[in-house]
Amino acid sequence: MNSIVYYAIEGKAFVRFVTKRRGVKMRDIIWDDIDKLYSPQRTVIRTGDQIEITLTFDQPIGEINNRIIEQFFSASWTYPFKRRYVRPFIQSSFTCEEYSIYTKFIIKKKNAETDEIRLLLQDTLDFLNTDYISVKRIKVEVCSGYDTGEGTKTGD
Repeated sequence: MNSIVYYAIEGKAFVRFVTKRRGVKMRDIIWDDIDKLYSPQRTVIRTGDQIEITLTFDQPIGEINNRIIEQFFSASWTYPFKRRYVRPFIQSSFTCEEYSIYTKFIIKKKNAETDEIRLLLQDTLDFLNTDYISVKRIKVEVCSGYDTGEGTKTGD
């Protein structure tokens, strides 16, 4: 059984066909473990800091997923905090290649209690894993601020 998922990005409609293989259920999807791919920043991230994120995949991401993720990163991602939805980032650049994505953000609202980068990456992993795309590497760098630091791990 197949299903069709519709997306609207910048006023344009996109269709993503999701093939459900016979006998494959959500529990059969191989979920990437965020703890094996990402470690929290060793430095304090503050409002105004620039963050660079590079994701590397095991297979090509495809045009539809590229457009969805670009929109997801640029404007639509939020997280709930104290009964409100917070949009903590302003995207300054986005590049998608066949096997990787690079994006750069400016932190506009930093919550001391939350690792917003981890939440964003977990949502991204979950989205890609449902399309059978595995993330092999995540690289996160703080580009400006009071100190420089890097949180990187490579999944095997």
